[in-house]
Amino acid sequence: MDGKLVQDTQMAVEDMIKDIFNKCVKFDKAHQLMSLGLYPYFRVIESAQEPEVFIDGRRMIMVGSNNYLGLNNHPKVKEAAVAALNKYGTGCAGSRFLNGTLDIHVQLEEKLAKFM
Repeated sequence: MDGKLVQDTQMAVEDMIKDIFNKCVKFDKAHQLMSLGLYPYFRVIESAQEPEVFIDGRRMIMVGSNNYLGLNNHPKVKEAAVAALNKYGTGCAGSRFLNGTLDIHVQLEEKLAKFM
């Protein structure tokens, strides 16, 4: 194999990597938007995730969450979550396909099927 060809290819890859990182270093659009007060991402929520939340001390309607029923902070839901946490830990550590089905999965499916 031609040693020069390998060297040229390696140098081309190194130049490409430098160019990619240079683009990252030069990226400043997010900082520009932040300085103008127009950056809508990663706002700190100062309350529980409910249909209304507090951001910057102001009460606002939360239209971006899946908690439209307000169940995230419901006492019975939290009690059930604590019981599940105590019994099963913090998660299944993977998909049901690879790690098996928990009995609570089956219970939920049965309740949903009966409801439907």
